[in-house]
Amino acid sequence: QLYSSPGMGLGSNSIAPMTMAAAFATFANNGVFCEPRAIVAISDRDGNAMPVKDVQCSVAFSPEVAAGVNHALQQVINGGGNPTGIRARIDRPSAGKTGTANNAVQSWFVGYTPQLATAVWTGHADKDISMENQWANGRNWPWVYGGAVAAPIWGNYTQRALEGQEKRPFPEASERQIYGERVSVPGVVGKSIQGASSTLTGAGFTVVVGEGRYSTNIAEGAVAEASPGSGARVTRGSAVTIYPSLGPEPAPPEPDPNAPVDPNQPPPPEGEGDDGGNG
Repeated sequence: QLYSSPGMGLGSNSIAPMTMAAAFATFANNGVFCEPRAIVAISDRDGNAMPVKDVQCSVAFSPEVAAGVNHALQQVINGGGNPTGIRARIDRPSAGKTGTANNAVQSWFVGYTPQLATAVWTGHADKDISMENQWANGRNWPWVYGGAVAAPIWGNYTQRALEGQEKRPFPEASERQIYGERVSVPGVVGKSIQGASSTLTGAGFTVVVGEGRYSTNIAEGAVAEASPGSGARVTRGSAVTIYPSLGPEPAPPEPDPNAPVDPNQPPPPEGEGDDGGNG
């Protein structure tokens, strides 16, 4: 039974591996969902093809959204040196995601390439039993999470399943799908801190007030600098740091002629003494 709640997207519902594989296949299929079929062809005893139900497909979301998801989920496998990516990495473009249920009663890795989607599930089939401190394959597993067991199973299987097939890339994601909608930062230098904050928040940015900066051009207390600066195109909701002016930098203090001489100070170079002449 499925329960509808905000947490259902985080794994509160039990779900079949076939359902998960079909869902992730939709990302690989540019947003087109196709119902899984166990039988794709039937023939009679004489080898004649018999009719089978046509595949049922529908558009779930746009190719642009699919490209953005593919970009993000490729980072799980290929982004840096995270353990999950290393264990699931294969020699072709691929994407995927781990999952571990509460108390490690189930763990997952669902991954895909442009040609194949596969869900790997680990757990106890009869009931929810924690997989903490379990013995398997000749060793003790203190904690069975998605990246530890399911990810390498997926990688080994997918590598063999696609041997000899073309290494296809995923469609490139647009800048907007990767970074979101970008907008220009309004100019706030010279405004009061309150006025600048109001302008920036009104444009959809968050505001951080940094340390003061000396400025010969901006009155003390007004905004001397902003980062990112005016005209920069950044994602809506990004933080913009504004730096209040401290006014002109004060001049260094004049040396005190009555200050005691430091005995450790070296004498002036030859020719720079008090008499300064040839005597």
